[in-house]
Amino acid sequence: MGMSVRTDNWRYSIWCRWQGERLAVDWGQCKLPELYNFTADTALFDVQTAAFYQNVAGAAGAATVQGYHHALLRQGFQR
Repeated sequence: MGMSVRTDNWRYSIWCRWQGERLAVDWGQCKLPELYNFTADTALFDVQTAAFYQNVAGAAGAATVQGYHHALLRQGFQR
């Protein structure tokens, strides 16, 4: 299941296994994190220019921002 959170300057997304029988996310089975900086983006996300944005998930300089957004996303998807 893909989940995303968007703040003023960032969009963080992650793909996790969905436990259908429990209707819950399996946080231990997540992969493919994505973190995009949209600081200069003043309009809605335009998929035609998506190549302009670079996925910085996993970069050492983005660790704090990624951790914050991951926690924010988990908080939003807890039941």
